[in-house]
Formats: sequence, C-alpha cells, structure tokens
Amino acid sequence: MIKPKPCPFCNKEAKLLPYEKSKSNESYFSIGCETEGCYMQEGSGWEFHENDTEFHIKLWNKRSNELPNKSLRRFYSLKELGEILGINYHSIYALVERNTFPFKPVKIGAKSIRFFCSDVDEYINNLKRNK
Repeated sequence: MIKPKPCPFCNKEAKLLPYEKSKSNESYFSIGCETEGCYMQEGSGWEFHENDTEFHIKLWNKRSNELPNKSLRRFYSLKELGEILGINYHSIYALVERNTFPFKPVKIGAKSIRFFCSDVDEYINNLKRNK
C-alpha cells in the first residue's frame, strides 16, 4: 500500500486516522497528522471506507504543494518567522493583533497561525532592493 505524503501544514508524518464506526461496525478513516495544534490534527475532513483507502491516499498525495518553488508551498510558524526577522515572536503576534504587520497570517487552528513563505520572501527581497 502507498503511504501518505507529509502534512502540507506542519510537514509532519500523515497517517490514517480512525473515524467513527458506522452502525454496521465497518471501519472508516480520514487522513491527517497528530501534531498538536495543526489544522489537519483532526483529519482532512474526508471520511472514507477502509476499502477506499488507496484511492484516498492518492488524492491526499496529489495536493498542490508540488510546486517548483519551495516557498510557494510552505508556511512559516510564528517562531520561525521571529528567527528569520530577528524579532521575538510575541512581538510579531502583537503586531498581527493590531493589524500593523506587513503580511496577513493564515489561521490553521484555534490558536495557531502561519505565514506564507512566499509573502515573507517577497517582503525580505523588497527590503533588500530598497536598501
């Protein structure tokens, strides 16, 4: 059987996650990861019968993150962005809350935000050009 590719949000291992059993006791699954706070922690939202597992893994693996430019398919966490920009991630969060940060975050969970690498890279490149 083929394996699911890593989670597109946290890049951790993706797994088949058991879903509620039907009244007939048949097994149903979803694909997701078990990373705390990740958008896919509870699964992809598609529930499927165990007989359809390979089909759904192929769908999962066909995601649009197969783009040539790595930064177009990845997110930075608040902490990673803080390290890149050289500022405390608490400060970034405060700027985001006041709507004064240069780019919009993507909400990926109840308490988690990420930033498109492409937005960050473009911002940094513009800063370098304007020096």
